[in-house]
Amino acid sequence: MGIGVGVPTATVGDPSLGLALRPLTPVDRAHHLKVEGRLVVENATGTAARAGIRTGAVILGVNNTSVDSVDDMHQAVENAGDVVALLVQRVESRIYVIVRIG
Repeated sequence: MGIGVGVPTATVGDPSLGLALRPLTPVDRAHHLKVEGRLVVENATGTAARAGIRTGAVILGVNNTSVDSVDDMHQAVENAGDVVALLVQRVESRIYVIVRIG
């Protein structure tokens, strides 16, 4: 677990997934008025970035399971196998992004 502007962040799952996440803050919610998720992408590299995940995206779920915390995300990724389907919100659009693990 790292620290970013006083908010906990974490690299999720296998490092090759390439996501650093943090909980949404009240300030984030003010900017994303219609967001239902609880995790925002702090940094995307590796396979996540190649799949189209970008900094600022909000993660709503993994493989049809909602994730409310970094721990939920860790567990979902660990149980996923070789591929995850991330439900991501960008502005007002929600899309599934397929990310290969490993």
